[in-house]
Amino acid sequence: MTACWHTLPLHEVATIQTGLAKGGKKPNNVLRVPYLRVANVQDGFLDLTDVKEIDIEAELISRYLLRDGDVLLTEGGDFDKLGRGTVWNGQVDPCVHQNHVFVARVNKVQLDPYYLTALTSSPYGKRYFLSCAKQTTNLASINATQLREFPVLLPPLAEQHAITAILATWDRAIEQTTRLIEAERRLKQGLMQQLLTGKSGEVKRIWFTDFAEVNPARKIVSKESPYLEMAGVQEQFGGIREIGHRPTPASGSRFCDGDVLFARITPCSENGKIAFVHSLGDGVIAHGSTEFIVLAPKKDAILPKLLFYICCSEEVHGYAITHMEGTSGRQRIPASIFDEIKVVLPKKEEQVSLVSLFDALTSEVDLLRRLHEAFSAQKQALMQKLLTGQVRVKGVA
Repeated sequence: MTACWHTLPLHEVATIQTGLAKGGKKPNNVLRVPYLRVANVQDGFLDLTDVKEIDIEAELISRYLLRDGDVLLTEGGDFDKLGRGTVWNGQVDPCVHQNHVFVARVNKVQLDPYYLTALTSSPYGKRYFLSCAKQTTNLASINATQLREFPVLLPPLAEQHAITAILATWDRAIEQTTRLIEAERRLKQGLMQQLLTGKSGEVKRIWFTDFAEVNPARKIVSKESPYLEMAGVQEQFGGIREIGHRPTPASGSRFCDGDVLFARITPCSENGKIAFVHSLGDGVIAHGSTEFIVLAPKKDAILPKLLFYICCSEEVHGYAITHMEGTSGRQRIPASIFDEIKVVLPKKEEQVSLVSLFDALTSEVDLLRRLHEAFSAQKQALMQKLLTGQVRVKGVA
């Protein structure tokens, strides 16, 4: 351990408060107050867009009441929720918390609440919680006893303040980048909606299948070809990546540069993801023809990249998603949906400029996304070093 750092179990520097269990018998002399759930406690911030209320006996409110500076930690759920938490700053007053959200009320003479939040969410903290958590197939949870025994790496208080100030700088950079990404996406979607739907004036709409072929029939001649699976389709407005090579499946579908892929099957989180095929060459194979709907631009009718952007528009993408078929959990987008869609097709002389505009906006979003990923990775590396004493903050006694 670094000189002047020591390790103490959390219960020696904080009081652990368990939350209010929902249900049970109807309490007497009740008050209805807001209460915090796991869904409200995110990793480093609170989501207070939906704060529920609960009936509680008046004399019990003080037992479960949240106070400024309380560290909120979730009991678990998905593996990424272990150690997830943030600091309460009296955003809702009064407010209590449910039993799946723990409160660590720190001794502020010894422990900075923001330092504790950083420590529990760091690789060090997550390793501890995973080592002692009760785990099932996809879930993990900790109890109050395990939280009380969490080994807090404790530098001097001044160094804790300095560490949290450094990490807060990275948090602000990540938050600002997130906001810029959302703003760019909204700008792009708004321009697409305006320029590709004729909102700016009366224009003629034509059938989607007049300029695009759905699942074109193409012979598969190669014995072994590059192939793509569902995981090969990146998020909407992204590209695709080649998975590898394997013998051509008998049920495969061949697609070529310039095609647009529409993911169509479960899991539902994959439905409607869109990809533009480029720089892969002809003869690429979809491993299983049911995974994608292949949309091919008809010659001289539309630029391939503009077909991609039209597919990303609300007129096409939104319509397809809201008209999926099947039962819950097994919904899919039918290829026949494209026979029902009419859209605005810009004139050929306008298509080049529109593609250039949307490409530029896409590049800006991609650049911001890479910057966000870099900031997040750098913060994680800093947390690992600063919160374990591998790197000391200069100028702190």
